[in-house]
Amino acid sequence: MENSSLIELIKKNKVASILIALILLFLLTDALILRPSRRAKELEKQGVKANNRAASSSVNTVTPSSTAKKINPPSPLQEPVWATLNTEKVNKRLRASNRYPYLNGRNIFKEIEKPVVVVEAPSLPVEVDVFQPDISYHGFFTVGTDKVAILRKEDEVLLTKLGTKVRRTSFRLASISPEKVVVTDLSNKLKDYEISLADDTESN
Repeated sequence: MENSSLIELIKKNKVASILIALILLFLLTDALILRPSRRAKELEKQGVKANNRAASSSVNTVTPSSTAKKINPPSPLQEPVWATLNTEKVNKRLRASNRYPYLNGRNIFKEIEKPVVVVEAPSLPVEVDVFQPDISYHGFFTVGTDKVAILRKEDEVLLTKLGTKVRRTSFRLASISPEKVVVTDLSNKLKDYEISLADDTESN
């Protein structure tokens, strides 16, 4: 009866029985395998340390033998003796015999400085460009973001937007300000001309 009740108890508590079996297995493994191996490793470490201590003590106790040969120091170096030179003879041999066209010494590749002659060019008359476009400036106004200049050529009023070409001329309107405008001559290497604001009272 006791065996059957134990089997029924194990069947009812399978998880607990498995855990108990694993714990018993771990304890047996530790007691029979792991603990003896750890003990052997500790004994091995202690033996290695003892051997190292014995070797170091033997090294420290070694004394040099009396039969060892002594090493003698090397002989001192002797300073070299230089022969004396006759400086006068040496200077005569190195002195240049023919000085012209070279300077004193043996360097024949040294450049000789030649006098520099400065020639002043005759001053030429400066040409003054007196050309002025036949256009007058009479103010400007804005249309949205664009500026429009009021120009007059002869008796014709020319409303010209910034960056566009002036009608019946070879000029392009480059900039507009309240005091002046700048026009670019497209037929003369893009030369710029300033046209100041005209006085309407004088033109009338």
